[in-house]
Amino acid sequence: MRQVRDGNVAAFELLYEMYFNRIASYAYRFVKDDEVAREIAQEIFLKIWEKRSFLSVEYPFAQIGLAMTRNLCIDYLRKQAHKKRYEDHEIQMDRELALGALTDPVSEKLILKDIEAIVNQSFEGLPDINKQIYQLNREHGLTYTEIAEKLNVSTKTIEYRMMQTLRVLRANLKDFFMLYFLFDIFF
Repeated sequence: MRQVRDGNVAAFELLYEMYFNRIASYAYRFVKDDEVAREIAQEIFLKIWEKRSFLSVEYPFAQIGLAMTRNLCIDYLRKQAHKKRYEDHEIQMDRELALGALTDPVSEKLILKDIEAIVNQSFEGLPDINKQIYQLNREHGLTYTEIAEKLNVSTKTIEYRMMQTLRVLRANLKDFFMLYFLFDIFF
């Protein structure tokens, strides 16, 4: 630890080789995602190198590394839970907005056609991969992990692409519903 603290690259590389897999395995116990666990392990070693001048030589690296791993995993899980609550809230608001607009049975078909046209138009501007991911998730019911495995990409890529797609759909549909409500209020 003292050599790493003093900036010895070879000592840091040896530390990395000795502990990377252990730390990634420990992180996996928390996050249950191999890729995320490896990213957390990478981040730990990056932080250790960046803050090496502050390293304590009083404690063994295993103790420091595992404590850092636990803390980063907890942070990751908190962010994921917050992100999921936000997405669920947004979806619920979109549903409520759509259901509120469909209360008049006479205009229901026209509104649905307009919504379908907006969704189709929104998809035209999206990359094909976004369309495919959206369809696999919403129409076929696959989870992000299942989609990632099927398309041979990371789960984070799937999350990012879905976030992009939903953002475009929400923006376009909000404009539609705002106009619909204004029209309904004034006419």
